[in-house]
Amino acid sequence: KKDTMVKSRFPDIDIPKDVDVASETLRLFETHGKKVAVIDAMTGHQYRYDELIRHIRAVASGLAKLGLRKGDVLAICSPNTPEWIIVFFAAICNGAPVTTINPLYTAYELKNHINDSGANFIYSTNAHADMVREVAKECPSLKVILLGGRAGSVDFHHLLSDDGSSFPSVDIDPIDDVAIIPYSSGTTGLPKGVMLTHYNIIASRTLASCPAFSNTLVGLRPGEQTVVLGFLPYFHCYGMLGVMMNNLFAGNRLINLPRFEETLFLETIQKYKVNQLPVVPPTILFLATHPMVPEYDLSSVKSVSCGGAPLSEEVMGRFTRRLRVPSPRQAYGMTEMTLGCMKIPLQERSRPASVGILVPNMEVLVVDLKTGASLGSHQRGELWIRGPIVMKGYLNNPKATHSAIDANGWLHTGDIGFYDDDGYFYVVDRIKELIKYKGFQVAPAELEAVLLTNPRIDDAAVIGVPDVEAGELPKAYVVLKPNCEMSVEDVKSFVAGKMARYKHLKGGVEFVSSVPKSQSGKILRKELRANLIKSKI
Repeated sequence: KKDTMVKSRFPDIDIPKDVDVASETLRLFETHGKKVAVIDAMTGHQYRYDELIRHIRAVASGLAKLGLRKGDVLAICSPNTPEWIIVFFAAICNGAPVTTINPLYTAYELKNHINDSGANFIYSTNAHADMVREVAKECPSLKVILLGGRAGSVDFHHLLSDDGSSFPSVDIDPIDDVAIIPYSSGTTGLPKGVMLTHYNIIASRTLASCPAFSNTLVGLRPGEQTVVLGFLPYFHCYGMLGVMMNNLFAGNRLINLPRFEETLFLETIQKYKVNQLPVVPPTILFLATHPMVPEYDLSSVKSVSCGGAPLSEEVMGRFTRRLRVPSPRQAYGMTEMTLGCMKIPLQERSRPASVGILVPNMEVLVVDLKTGASLGSHQRGELWIRGPIVMKGYLNNPKATHSAIDANGWLHTGDIGFYDDDGYFYVVDRIKELIKYKGFQVAPAELEAVLLTNPRIDDAAVIGVPDVEAGELPKAYVVLKPNCEMSVEDVKSFVAGKMARYKHLKGGVEFVSSVPKSQSGKILRKELRANLIKSKI
């Protein structure tokens, strides 16, 4: 397969194997000194890099006094706040992997995540206090830390005022030791913990700072900081590593927003003169089409990067004409490869629908699904990726790990794509079961498992229905048990009671006599999608 293997056009970069995330964070933050690191857009409060170091050391020491040790797992369930950032790095300084949780989760989802990840510490905010404490009753070994504190929890401000005397000295093996455990449904099944090592993260950061792809903006005055908007959720790798960590490591100024609200989003860009804007496709669509956008001065924006799903040429054109900025720089990645392996280089124009070229140190095969043969340019197949940013594996799930990463180290992405004669890649389809709703991952198997807990439902299948604004909407096909009745609204409200809002059945519910399955019992989603297309013709 070597003759058709695609390598990066850039020479390999030396990635240190002896550097861990904690020591690299403190080293880099020290070099940025008294620069402003983070501004909380909700309060206007600013944190300098030297202040972040002091807070991280204090909280790391406080966590050590609470009993956090190497090998423990600390969960963060919170919107984007400066405290999120402090707790994240403080836990990693203790050698404890951080697992990140969507703050929109219900108690049902939170409990599943805590149990699966083995988390024994959780940081959250007062807004989520009741839910977190409810879950903690069923997970007796879980220590709860709350911003603001409540009965039965540790107040985060108590940790922040720690004298730092117990700041840990931890022996970390960057190649083997896990730093973060974000969750992904991968190509199939329920969400799984993705083990990303210190080396994975340092490699991802090193490749992202390669001059051809670096986030450093041209045209800034000497000493002027790049100002980045941090509204993409930090619980997701794009927000956590691509926005938060990479920009803080680079010494940029991060404007922290806990959520996307149209007016707040536009006001924040205008007020803080944001010049770099990492987004997902629904944000591009909003900026390209919403009537309120021209009322704001967004002229400070110089660079826009977009991940999560491909952008149409038409939307990109409307966006660039309206904001008078270069085309959004698209990228391709997934949680299982830490962040991204393909990007549009800074000095090259975006190509419509392309996700870019390979970053250094990475290799790709495009593989024929039927024959397993590796394909050449302009031929469509599954993308297999290999390189230093590929995950260690799925947490406590060797079967899923072996299914995702083969014996030769190739990560089978479940995405269908091709490359052109210049090495630019295009992602055109996917064979994985994933539904993407406004950039959020929705695992059909998770919704199906919830539906099957209803005593009136005999069988169920879920697929994504195309939607202009959201990308895809989850739709359920439901088989009722004999002599049982349910309305569409009954099914929708049952799911809504257990699942976060973005997993609700906004694509509808259809009652069917049976769910199409293969001989091995696997749901034939392709058949359901084909029937859906036929019904719309």
